[in-house]
Amino acid sequence: MVTVQEIKLALRMSSAVLDQEVQGTIAAAVLDLQSAGMPPGVDNALSDEAIRQYCKWRYDYMGKAAMYEHSYDRLKTVLALLPKEEVVGGG
Repeated sequence: MVTVQEIKLALRMSSAVLDQEVQGTIAAAVLDLQSAGMPPGVDNALSDEAIRQYCKWRYDYMGKAAMYEHSYDRLKTVLALLPKEEVVGGG
């Protein structure tokens, strides 16, 4: 699964002050993906990218929140529709 450090790199953050908040945002993304139908325990490149897009959306990265929200929603739909054997442990 994507780490706090990977998200901070994607958001161009360097300070550790927001680490706990970023961890909470990652957890919220995972819960949102699961509520849409992604099976628990999914850890692959697609789920990692969805989490990155969620975080960029929530932190309004580069002032483009709407774009990241749309991207996240599309990835969420794909993850919810893939058969479990294709997403669990794939990554």
